[in-house]
Amino acid sequence: MVNSSNAECLTPPAKKGPHDEPANKSVVPWANPRLLVFILIIYYAAMLPMMVQRLHWTPPVLPASSPSESFSEERAMRHVEELAGRLPDRQISMPQLRQAHDYIVRQGELLAEMAAARGGDVEVKVFRENVSGAIAMDFGGVPFTNAYRELTNIVVTLTPRGTEGRRGLLVAAHHDSAVTSPGASDDVSMVAVMLEAARALLSRPSNFLPAVPLVLLFDGAEESICQGGHGFFNSSPHARGLGAFINLEAMGAGGLPILFQHTGAWTVAAWAKGAKTAHGARIAQDIFDTGIIPGDTDYRMFSARHFGSLPGLDIAFIRDSKAYHSHLDSVTRLRKGAMQDMGEALLGGLMSMAEALAADVEGRLLAPKALRERAVYFDLLGCGMITYPDHIAALLHTAPLAMFMMLPLASVAGGHTAAGVMTRMLVAGGRAIVALTSALMAPALLGILLVWSSGVAMSWYAQHWLAYATFLPISVAAAVRPWIRLREESLEQRPHQQGHYVACQVYGIGLVLSALAAGLCFAGFQGFSQVLAMGGFLSYAVGSLLDNGAATFSLGALAGVLAVATVPLVVMGAILGTFLDVMMERMSLTGHHSIFLADAIIGVLTGCAVLGYSCCCLLPLLGYALGALWDGSSSTGRSNGRSPGRSSRSSGGGSRLWRQLLLTALVATSLAMAIWSSTTTVPYNLDNPRRITITHLHETGSWVPEDDAFPASSAAAMSAALAAAAVHPAAGTTSAEVQERPPSPEEERRVLSSQLQPNPEIVAKLVMGIVDSNPWSQLFPDAAAAAAALPIARHRSAVRYGDFSHEYASLHPLERLLGKMVLEAEPAAQPPIAVPPYVRKLYEETREMEVADGMASSCSNDAEASHRRTTRVVHLRIFSEAHCWGMLNFTTAAPLHAWSLPSAPVAASYDVKGRTTPNTSGNSRSRRRMPYFTYMVRFSHEAASPFWDIWIELDAGYVADTAADDDKIDPWVIVELSATYLPLTAELRAVRNALPDWVTPTWIGTTFHSSHKF
Repeated sequence: MVNSSNAECLTPPAKKGPHDEPANKSVVPWANPRLLVFILIIYYAAMLPMMVQRLHWTPPVLPASSPSESFSEERAMRHVEELAGRLPDRQISMPQLRQAHDYIVRQGELLAEMAAARGGDVEVKVFRENVSGAIAMDFGGVPFTNAYRELTNIVVTLTPRGTEGRRGLLVAAHHDSAVTSPGASDDVSMVAVMLEAARALLSRPSNFLPAVPLVLLFDGAEESICQGGHGFFNSSPHARGLGAFINLEAMGAGGLPILFQHTGAWTVAAWAKGAKTAHGARIAQDIFDTGIIPGDTDYRMFSARHFGSLPGLDIAFIRDSKAYHSHLDSVTRLRKGAMQDMGEALLGGLMSMAEALAADVEGRLLAPKALRERAVYFDLLGCGMITYPDHIAALLHTAPLAMFMMLPLASVAGGHTAAGVMTRMLVAGGRAIVALTSALMAPALLGILLVWSSGVAMSWYAQHWLAYATFLPISVAAAVRPWIRLREESLEQRPHQQGHYVACQVYGIGLVLSALAAGLCFAGFQGFSQVLAMGGFLSYAVGSLLDNGAATFSLGALAGVLAVATVPLVVMGAILGTFLDVMMERMSLTGHHSIFLADAIIGVLTGCAVLGYSCCCLLPLLGYALGALWDGSSSTGRSNGRSPGRSSRSSGGGSRLWRQLLLTALVATSLAMAIWSSTTTVPYNLDNPRRITITHLHETGSWVPEDDAFPASSAAAMSAALAAAAVHPAAGTTSAEVQERPPSPEEERRVLSSQLQPNPEIVAKLVMGIVDSNPWSQLFPDAAAAAAALPIARHRSAVRYGDFSHEYASLHPLERLLGKMVLEAEPAAQPPIAVPPYVRKLYEETREMEVADGMASSCSNDAEASHRRTTRVVHLRIFSEAHCWGMLNFTTAAPLHAWSLPSAPVAASYDVKGRTTPNTSGNSRSRRRMPYFTYMVRFSHEAASPFWDIWIELDAGYVADTAADDDKIDPWVIVELSATYLPLTAELRAVRNALPDWVTPTWIGTTFHSSHKF
């Protein structure tokens, strides 16, 4: 037994004593605190390293010489080296992206040759598709329209003989990269996994091929907010006849491919059945759905829960997010074994999903009920995945609460009163609420205090152990403190039933966890509910083992407690601990909302990890043991049953001092680490850099050239110069290699710029943004320092902070995450284009609109005058000399009825501003509050033509609710165009190089902005 005495067991309690206690029985200490602490230390010393090792485990890398039917990371790595190593800048508008298209087409053709050599049991075809379209989206609650023109996707179809006509399985990844990033992990690693998996499948016998056709989508435009994925699903013929999808993504270069989003419970079950190592937990989807982690993937374009119509999975690497969307996402950064893990899982998972689709001859898997049904899932450190649908979760996750509600009645058989047990449970539940809340809030408040005193946020960012050392001790102290006197209380309150009293504390925790689990279950957050329900079940089991009627806590009972706690500890600790690690890495990209935000979040998540690794229900045992670790009576054996309180009070002074010293030491450790970390003024380094956005803005006002002839010829000349430079690089071209050396793009651009009439008057600005919690003063102490440090900034230029409109339009809707700074600057000496982009009004027309029942529609038939309205249709031409990332902002006096884009207009904002209007007499003017509407359109293109013609339709007779009945609003429209070009100019390089080496741009480009009122 876990006790220092040889005390005999108690007889069943007599009911005639007060508080259900038997009178005149000797009191035996329930457990030896020192032995209990020793065993718990041994248990965690064995469990935690094993969990850490397993969470970072990857399978051995198979060499290129391994059997052809096996997945080999070494073979897959060749694709990564070709795409991310040789073509690092694969963004829309960059030539490397077109070369990446060509490379994937060649690899697809090699797969087709492999299939042809098999004798006809499988057919492989390769398609290069151009897609155009638009979709209304929102980001963080901000609506906008996402438009695109002639973007490129590569599609490879693999159709085994006999599967024709069956619904296919889509597997997707994107080969474009984020601005400034080589994109080795995001997402070339997954492209390589798809290519190698397809090669392995084609090396297998016919009976080991998928049971349905495979469609492999190599998306060429995901980083521009999923434009390529939407284009495929909206217009590709290969998107018809699909039955499910697997989308492969990456949020870091460190591996651990987790299933973090799904549609259709059956997809999770099939993946868990087939994947060699399935990772993930439903709580990840709950967190992602809340928008805490800003981001998006092509999953939304395919999923029936969002813009698509299919069931499917979203799987992504999550470790080493510090490299995400930065220059660090390189080939050498990819963790060995990560692609091997993903490739082996993909081969097994897609085969299992294909079998499920082939067996669904009646199409039930695409029925609305099947699409709505989701699954709860969690893995056991990659050794298996447990999954069950939501309708089962509704029963499982509410069952613990029902069990605890019935527990007092069940305790009557043990000699207790139901009211007494319920009272003790409720009191313990209140104590549990205090403990759980304190464990979360204490480290968060310490983080806020640390930032407030030092002025530096995220002091632990480059050294994660600092966060653990700072937040863990105080969280442990807060979590254990409510039970630190549990041994004394059990001797005082239930001296002959100490195990029952301790068990009631565990029951109280379980009651709280079960109530939270039931509430979150009904709210739809089944992932959170699963973690809490598991804690509720475990609390019931642990409490039952403690409440066994024995006088002492035996080694067998302790072994039972630790045995039943092992699986929940593995699940809860892995989920919450992994999420803490990932969020620490992603704090550099969470946005500049508050200087306190990052430390408060990490403090709360550290508290969650403490609760997860203790499973919550072990906290009373920890409090019992730690609170009496140096109690002089812990080894005395027994005391007089008639005065248990006197015995406890005799040693209470020593215990009280020890408890105070223990809690003080834990809090002092956190404070000392906080003070030490506060001495760090720059919490970044080369491997953990600070993120920043850099835009060299050129404002051209309402400039428009005399006609479109010169811009058209200029665009053609520049396109020819760029093509010639690709064939004859300037560095390697001599008179012996070509008859006449073509002009370089720079020379061509200078000549064309000098011929432009009229010349635009350009106002240049340096527009910068920070994307984490630290302030601008960490980079530049004051405005003068900022202007002096940045080469192209005009000295003594005004530095502006705060909210801006058009300066950050090119980053919409992500600009809401930025801390903003704008400086006056010199324009680019050699800009990436010769002719600035502009908007020209071609012509306008009027249309008659018939209004019926509050709805309006274009109509040419006669109708009553009261139901007719005139609309103004404005036809516009947008010019961009080169491919770009752009933003159109339509600000209108009247709402838009329609436009030429495929999706309907969606207003980004509806604002009211004062406008000067004549009063009823017409002699004076007054200020009236009149509305205006804003429509934001993000666009990108790879079209051959530099022109894009569109039209918009406004209500010419619109009367605002705030206007007088006879005061019709002039249907004006302001069109703002922001076009960003990614080739680096000398000015951008100078700004980037002038920044400290612990700063890296996550966005950099030259933007031209114009504004036109029609």
